[in-house]
Order: sequence, then structure tokens, then C-alpha cells
Amino acid sequence: MLNSELKLHQKKAVEISINNNFESGVHFHATGTGKSWIAFSILIEFLKYQKKNNKKPIILWICERKSILNDQFSKENKRLLSKEAAIITFSDKKIDCWYESINTGRFWGKPIIVVIN
Repeated sequence: MLNSELKLHQKKAVEISINNNFESGVHFHATGTGKSWIAFSILIEFLKYQKKNNKKPIILWICERKSILNDQFSKENKRLLSKEAAIITFSDKKIDCWYESINTGRFWGKPIIVVIN
């Protein structure tokens, strides 16, 4: 989901994180108001911010519900994110040497997003 598709309250939440240089990412919203999409949009903006500052963080994206991960990390959204970061997904298949996969991800010279459920 692109920032332009967010509702007004979601856009405001993303703007708050941008305006405080991602110092705090705590947002309180009721069930069903799109918190996951707020977080996803903040992730995209955070990656832009890190790129501008020439940093390549490792980001852990942990979610209890696999259905949310499948929605957020759809093929289309992965394509958008892969321009900015390497995505390593452990939601479908978890491997014993997961940490080696993350370390190998540095090969791409991008930030790394590790998706776990």
C-alpha cells in the first residue's frame, strides 16, 4: 500500500514518525484502523531516511498473524521494497541457520528486512 492510499489518520501517524526522525514509533489506534499499514508505510519512509544518511540497518519485522504478513509482503509490495532493501522471509520456511542468511544478506549492500511470524 502506498502512502497516497492511506487514510488521513494513517498519513498523520506516518508524518509524526518522519517529523521526529523516527525517534519514536509508538502509535495508538483501535482494532481495524490499519496499524499494520501505518507500520509498513513508516518502514518505507525509514528506508528512504536511512538511504539519505548512507546507513544500512537490519530491520526485524515480526508479526503474529501470517495473513497480515502475506498482505503486507505481497509480490507487488516486495517489488517496491526490494528497490530499497533485501528481504529475507522466514514466515513460510524457517531454517536452522537463519542468522547465516541474514549475514549473507549484507552481500547486496542494502538494508535488510527480516520477516518473521
